[in-house]
Amino acid sequence: MLSSLPTVSKVQKQMTIQAICVCGEMLFAPLLHIFMLFWEFPVIVEIIAHFGWICLHGDTPIIYFLLNISLRKAVKDMLTPVFAMIKPIIPTSLNKISQNPVYSVSRGTVHAGDNNYVNSI
Repeated sequence: MLSSLPTVSKVQKQMTIQAICVCGEMLFAPLLHIFMLFWEFPVIVEIIAHFGWICLHGDTPIIYFLLNISLRKAVKDMLTPVFAMIKPIIPTSLNKISQNPVYSVSRGTVHAGDNNYVNSI
């Protein structure tokens, strides 16, 4: 009897969880606001309702990103080359920084360790 039941794949479970999260939020926030029209709630409930309303309009991509493994992998693959280009720019240790850095001043240049002010005008 149990073997005749249809099986649910991992992808179907994942998509169902994502849909429940997004649609549940879209149900919860407006219902709470409707209830607040007719009954008085504590201030903390009103704050949670307002925060839920704000999240309703902006956190759907975050929910998808957190729950969707293939989306996370695609974003990682897309951003890896960008971070690879940025990595050489950022020094990894202080030893790679010049021993005599040059600090820019409005009317001249000051070299670290020097007390001389070089006027560039």
